[in-house]
Amino acid sequence: MPRSIEPDEVLSILAHIALPPTAPYHEWGVLDAIRSELERGGIPTKTDPFGQVHARVSAGGAKRALVFAAHTDHPAFEVIEASGKAGKARVLGGFRQRVFPPDVAVTVHGDAGGASFAAILTEPVADIEPLHNSTTVCRIDAEKPLAVGQFAVLDFPAADVAGDEIRMRAADDLAGCALIVSVLLALRGEHASHDVHAIFTRAEETGLYGARLAAEDGLLPRDAYVIS
Repeated sequence: MPRSIEPDEVLSILAHIALPPTAPYHEWGVLDAIRSELERGGIPTKTDPFGQVHARVSAGGAKRALVFAAHTDHPAFEVIEASGKAGKARVLGGFRQRVFPPDVAVTVHGDAGGASFAAILTEPVADIEPLHNSTTVCRIDAEKPLAVGQFAVLDFPAADVAGDEIRMRAADDLAGCALIVSVLLALRGEHASHDVHAIFTRAEETGLYGARLAAEDGLLPRDAYVIS
């Protein structure tokens, strides 16, 4: 039987994976956290040509593979124009103009790291961009100078545990990522036949791009059962 994963261990994995800010095309911190948790547990990983993380645990002669898939991005915002501390940000993914409050508090980040800083999004206007599943562009006013290519996430706690309730800034799908990592760790040393793969994809919110590329390039067993 697979070994039991203690709740505190699962929550620790969840907290680590949930901590980095993430957005479509800006998932590097989350991918690094996933890779770290798996490799710390003795499970090797590989990175595909699209930057996505793969892992596998297997034993015996399983007749058919099982693939767990989860995406590492979450709806967010990308700076597309910048002039000092002001600019414009495009919505990436499923935030729609009709649900915007008057002011949206966010934190701004860069792929190269460095300190984040606060900003406010206002004045959402319709601006359809199907390539990025985007319907909205906003004004952004920040505490520090902005640069095109930075991304912003909602100013919420990464993960807040209160009793049996967990509130997350990006539960969809970082909770799924943490669950899959926990399953793989639980299967270490299991002797019953199994062939379990995991893929942690990118840019799901803007069009299932990572998953589609993995499927088209044959990066997963063609006859596998897929759970996502």
